[in-house]
Amino acid sequence: MTQFGPRGLGNIRQALGASRGATAPHDARSRQKRGVSRTQVKRSSRASAGSIIVPYLIALILKFWVRRRKSVRRLFAYLAGPTNSILRAPSRGGRIMAMLSRRSAGNPDSLLTRCQLTLVKLALGAAVQINLGAGDKEAALTAARLSNLIFRRDIRHREGIVSLLYFQTLLLCAWHSRIARECRTRESIDSYLLNLIFGTAHLYLLNQSLALHFLGRAVEQSGSQSSSALRMLGCAHLIADDTASAVECFRRATKADPQSVMAHQNYAARYDTTTYSPPTWELADAGRLTVYDNLVRLGEEFYRLGCIEPMLRFYGRALAWQDKLHTLYPLPSELKSRIAAATPHFDAALPTRLLGYEWVTQIGHIGFLDHYLRVALLYRPRANFVLLAPSDKVVNAPMLDYWRDHFCIIEDHKLVNDLLPYQRMIGDQFIAARGIQSGVVPWSELAAQAQWQWAKERRAPLIVLSDDDRRHGAAALRHVGIGPHDWYVSIHVREGGYYGDGQGTVAEHRSANIDDYKAAIEEITSQGGWVIRLGDSSMTRLPPMPQVLDYAHSRIKSSRLDVFLFATSRFVIGTTSGPTNAAQAFGTPMLITNAVSNDSQPWTPNTTFILKRIYDKRHRRYLRLDEVYREPIRAALINNELLRRHNLEAHPNTAEEIRAGTKEMLDGKQSALCEADELRHYRSAIIATPYLFGAAKPAKVFLTNV
Repeated sequence: MTQFGPRGLGNIRQALGASRGATAPHDARSRQKRGVSRTQVKRSSRASAGSIIVPYLIALILKFWVRRRKSVRRLFAYLAGPTNSILRAPSRGGRIMAMLSRRSAGNPDSLLTRCQLTLVKLALGAAVQINLGAGDKEAALTAARLSNLIFRRDIRHREGIVSLLYFQTLLLCAWHSRIARECRTRESIDSYLLNLIFGTAHLYLLNQSLALHFLGRAVEQSGSQSSSALRMLGCAHLIADDTASAVECFRRATKADPQSVMAHQNYAARYDTTTYSPPTWELADAGRLTVYDNLVRLGEEFYRLGCIEPMLRFYGRALAWQDKLHTLYPLPSELKSRIAAATPHFDAALPTRLLGYEWVTQIGHIGFLDHYLRVALLYRPRANFVLLAPSDKVVNAPMLDYWRDHFCIIEDHKLVNDLLPYQRMIGDQFIAARGIQSGVVPWSELAAQAQWQWAKERRAPLIVLSDDDRRHGAAALRHVGIGPHDWYVSIHVREGGYYGDGQGTVAEHRSANIDDYKAAIEEITSQGGWVIRLGDSSMTRLPPMPQVLDYAHSRIKSSRLDVFLFATSRFVIGTTSGPTNAAQAFGTPMLITNAVSNDSQPWTPNTTFILKRIYDKRHRRYLRLDEVYREPIRAALINNELLRRHNLEAHPNTAEEIRAGTKEMLDGKQSALCEADELRHYRSAIIATPYLFGAAKPAKVFLTNV
């Protein structure tokens, strides 16, 4: 937390009239009882205008953000550097506070003092927005908490833009409990946005009564024109098990914004509702249809919040609702005919399962198709697996081509648009799924079990590199000096630049430092091998090293060559990131380093792994493996912010650990789960979740830390 001088802070809060009492209603009579001047009332009126304008500005910013996410995040990350150096420097902060203290103590109502306070508000507001744009939620919370300290009166009485930005920041950083502590009762607040924020926070805390109150007021204040408020109110009715009221809210939400009826399966699809053309039948029954979408959204949000029990509960309800909708809206014969015309593998006599385009927007999600198919072949009845893959959503078309013999891939935008609504009836996603026998389980656990069973039955990989791609890849490598008889190891070290997951972001803990891999690189090259560094142009450049190709910055880089390297490397050194999912689909051996995830991992039997160690700052020790993979800590691994709230840190593997794991792979002496006595403690630690890491084996160097 930023440390300003305590004396200056006390003077400022006194000058601003910070109240220690409970929040009071904001009518004229209550202001008179509190002794509020007419000047302050006028200021409050001006602030209320801000409460109308700010939501629209935020909506415009978010719309622009969705379309320009990567470039905008890099810009904000650049701006966040100097901003945070000011916020986090005690000496600079102290000087600012001392100046404000002197001004406010001398004449708090002077024009100069008011201007300075306004500038501070604007500066803190800008700091919040810059850091949110950069994804640095920790720094954004620092600026928001500072606003709370300086302008506590405004926040306590829900006045002005400072109050809006403070609560907006808490919501975007998922600090629902902190918001709930600020509004524990049914307040009568005039701000639409504040009611929406408070109601949403109570919704995700499952406080249904307060959620209904605040979201109901948000709907009233928007004149039933806010699709977002109506949808959230409908979700509040869902958590209260009032489906009829939820259906009515969703119907009204769609009437206010018809394109919002677009079916939802996963945020990774990055749906663009502005380009969606809903059919008449979908709009006519929008209230009932979108119950499924919103149950899925609730499940997905609770998954992101690390709340597994409600996540599974809402996904279970969504799948039950899907069964109802399937009987009401079976896939029409006309659409079946169009699918059959678009792909040669469609069999009209079989049932159909529909996969939305969230399965193709990231390279790791295309790798998920391998896990999906293994589950289907082992545990599901035969079906047509129809995959929606419009070209503008596919991240790597050559990789997707390898699945054409297994999936009915639909690329025509019109057919994709017409099939989208049927995700509610026959769609599958990759967060939760029906269990093998019954119930609902995390999808990753089902995939990991399928991988273990696949290995037990000694089944071969489902895809094999084509001869054309092999010749093309070998020719490309010859251009950079790697001959047909050379062997190489590909390495992908997640840095977060591709998604803008830099310092302070919720996914920062999944990244690693390429410098920690230099000893492993030298181990490979000393034995005569090449190292090919995978990634994208945002990666830190490698210094020139013998027999090392920084392919991420190479002129030969291409999607097609990515696939070749996934399939032909002697082994791949990776982290828990997308390229490892793609590589293992070809059966390529892998060394997974700096691994950290709340999900089970469907890793192959020729995969060796080293996990990040989880450090408990409160008790000053590293947690054992059985402690890490026990709730609630396991669920918190999804999110760096959740780890911080549990006073936990994910510590990276050391350079020596990575080198030792690499040497183990080079020597071909990976540990064997069924033979080595030294694995006894490891097996004991995961006995409650035997498929936690699929069929993979821990590296010997990792076993000493179990």
